[in-house]
Amino acid sequence: MYFMIPGQVHNWNPETYFNRQQIVLYDKFTQFTLLAAREAVAQSGLNFDGHLGYEAGVVLGYNALTAIPAHLYLGSIDSAIFLAWDGPRLVIAMARGTVSFTSADNKKEKVSMGALPVGTVVDLKKLRQQKGVSVKVISTDPEVIKNVIQEVPGDFRTKGGEGDE
Repeated sequence: MYFMIPGQVHNWNPETYFNRQQIVLYDKFTQFTLLAAREAVAQSGLNFDGHLGYEAGVVLGYNALTAIPAHLYLGSIDSAIFLAWDGPRLVIAMARGTVSFTSADNKKEKVSMGALPVGTVVDLKKLRQQKGVSVKVISTDPEVIKNVIQEVPGDFRTKGGEGDE
């Protein structure tokens, strides 16, 4: 069951958070979403280097993928599709290949891009530098991105939590 809860943000001043170009480019929904994402990253306690903020992405799940026109990701077998920052622009990107990383217990691991769990945060710059991994921007269309952002919460709902079950 889907439902909407109306809300209001008192004393909203987008100039506090965005430059003039961004204010013109992003509607209020997108501004709130970007600010919420920024706050979530700050609250996560994760330590990002200087580049991650401009080239970071999150692996999308089924709900978000339904908002992307199918022709954009045809042939994306064993791939991960991300909502990502690519420099100053928000994009939908796809990555293929096998990524190498060091696990928490300092073991070298390899995993297929398609096996990354929904919600995994990735550094696109580091992905592009990895041998055997290809990253391709598949959409910069603001309408597609807005539709994806609206569907992302459905990928992170859990049993017993708020939202659909």
